Amino acid sequence: MRKRTCTPPTTKTLNSKLFRVSLDLFDRVIVVKTEGASCKQVSGIRQDFGNDATLIMSKRSCILEGLASYIAENKNEETKNNKISILETLPEFLHHEVGIILTNMSIEQIDAVLNKNMSYKRPKLGSKARCDIIVQKEHTRIEPTKTIWFQEAQVQTKILKGTIDIIKSKTICKKGQVVSSNVHRIMELLNINPEMNQLEMLQIFEPGLTYSVKSMMPLVESRVEEAVYEFLCFGLGAGVFTYTERQQIPDYESSSDSSMTGDDEDLFGLFG
Repeated sequence: MRKRTCTPPTTKTLNSKLFRVSLDLFDRVIVVKTEGASCKQVSGIRQDFGNDATLIMSKRSCILEGLASYIAENKNEETKNNKISILETLPEFLHHEVGIILTNMSIEQIDAVLNKNMSYKRPKLGSKARCDIIVQKEHTRIEPTKTIWFQEAQVQTKILKGTIDIIKSKTICKKGQVVSSNVHRIMELLNINPEMNQLEMLQIFEPGLTYSVKSMMPLVESRVEEAVYEFLCFGLGAGVFTYTERQQIPDYESSSDSSMTGDDEDLFGLFG
């Protein structure tokens, strides 16, 4: 029997080249969690980014191929050594469903685009709820024959003007619990979409440092704090800082634990 031959898909090669080229164009590389992202969301984000950022959602092997190409071509470039040393840790964060944003936009601008393209969805039957599922007090247009479904979920109802009236708000499924068939039916009846669906920033790589968003965002949420942070890292000749854990961040509010002493402890009077 003759074997069928197929033309190799070009998507992997194209994405690999796109990632490689984007590394030359942009300094900030952001790993984002893409679990549950819809095509509409991704399309909206890319449209809002325009030419200011690139969102790549591809296989891990594709990213590694583009990264290896970039490192090979720039390993002898002294000006690129710092960037290469940071990006060499990138593969450690390419697990599960993730994508990569390459940009020179600020973190605030990226966050605004991701928030703008946020949506809500209904958890699948049999999956674990990612948040509490709550039935709100309201008068519905649901016919009385469906009352038994609410009774099974212990939702207080009454019949008003030939339709079901929910007397009191009720949590019918707590975060982490399995979504039962009855809970799923109620969500469909009331059109409840409780789970926020958004691309979440996980890890950020940029000139001189890499940091976990959960650890560092409290420090760089405002432009003033970000300016202070940059001063502390580079203005005092501290060298290259690489943060991956919250406990590595100096506690500037505590004079006993502060890494700055003497006259430099509050140079600008910003920590008092």
